[in-house]
Amino acid sequence: QQGSKYFSGNLTPTAGYFVADNLLIGTGVPLSLSQQRFTSYNTTKYTGTSAGLSPFVRYYIGKSSFKPYAGVSYSYAFTHNKYDLSSVFGTSLSGSGYSTSFIPTIGVAYFINRTVALNAGLAYTVSNSKSGYISLANNVPTIVDSKSESKYASLDIGFQIFFGK
Repeated sequence: QQGSKYFSGNLTPTAGYFVADNLLIGTGVPLSLSQQRFTSYNTTKYTGTSAGLSPFVRYYIGKSSFKPYAGVSYSYAFTHNKYDLSSVFGTSLSGSGYSTSFIPTIGVAYFINRTVALNAGLAYTVSNSKSGYISLANNVPTIVDSKSESKYASLDIGFQIFFGK
């Protein structure tokens, strides 16, 4: 049987603290896991993990329950890729790297109460990454460093829980 099975999950728990009226600082912990199993004549498996920190600053405008905001965040994550090629080449290979993101945002938040808000915002992300990926040039598996850059806009919708003033 030929084909592949793929799983990917991302989680970024985030906490912020109001250090002054309407000024929030905080950090997130981006975590991710990807797994892929290829089945053809032999089975190979890929596992990718990453973990990092993403501090942010956000300023809310006004005193009503609906508050526009502007903010910026920066993210740095370590990445690790592992390739189990033992059934095909009799070896396993791994590569490490990093990813960074700079993200300015604008949006609006609806404060349900003093500590919980629903938010919707526009973000513009500039990301760079370097990681070790597998190359099968000349049918010989090796790890090569690959760099990439991406820029994109997104609409983010979610909720936040706040601590502090």
